[in-house]
Amino acid sequence: MSFGNQSLQAQPCLQPGSLVSVFNTTKGPYEYLVFKFIAPYNSKGMVAQGNSNFFSPLNNENHTYHKITFQGITNFCSDKWILNLPQKKILDLKTPEMLNGTVVYQFELAAGAKITAHTSYRQQIYYFVKLRIE
Repeated sequence: MSFGNQSLQAQPCLQPGSLVSVFNTTKGPYEYLVFKFIAPYNSKGMVAQGNSNFFSPLNNENHTYHKITFQGITNFCSDKWILNLPQKKILDLKTPEMLNGTVVYQFELAAGAKITAHTSYRQQIYYFVKLRIE
């Protein structure tokens, strides 16, 4: 009977619009933050200046702070985070809370690092949003 309960608990993260994974990766000189949703989900999110209050004030000279906001999230499935931070450019990412279908991620970049691309694409049942940092 507990097997049935586990199946029911896993179902919300299979619904369209669920945020199922967040990870970072590196390819050549670029670093990426990647957000993975169950399709259909059609927003790239909105990138804006973030708040430094979420991060350590130590050794943060010339760091920049950003946020990306996603709306219309049906489920927030935080058990699939695969983050290897800090890196050279992406230093930290703060875990958000979901409120009324809105999720805000705050992240810290090293001095001189900048967001140079903000893209999205669909692959099979997933929808990806990528931020390229260089």
